[in-house]
Amino acid sequence: MPNGSKKVLIPFAAVCCAGNIYVPPQFGFTFVQTVLLLTFSVNQLLRPLIEQDFAYGIYPIISGLPLIFIGWIESTSCSRISFRNIGGHLVYDAWIPVSLISFYLTFYWTRVSEAKVKSA
Repeated sequence: MPNGSKKVLIPFAAVCCAGNIYVPPQFGFTFVQTVLLLTFSVNQLLRPLIEQDFAYGIYPIISGLPLIFIGWIESTSCSRISFRNIGGHLVYDAWIPVSLISFYLTFYWTRVSEAKVKSA
């Protein structure tokens, strides 16, 4: 987490590790996902204002928001046959690279169209 200090990160990691001990096994996936999304969100909020541009705004919409929904669907219905038939955990894992590729393509197309407008 490049935007965080060790004075904050080390206690946060210790609390998360200690908290993981007390989480029942059936909630393990949800706990880990919550910690990862919380960490990512705090890192994004600590970015300098100069870095908070179009990419800063569009990344959570393309990557984070769908991942939250897919994670909750998986954690509540992974054992159901209907979710298992469409891939189960594979859907969650596959969304990560799909969302990153979607983000980079959206960002690239936006930059290309901005360059065309400026040059015209």
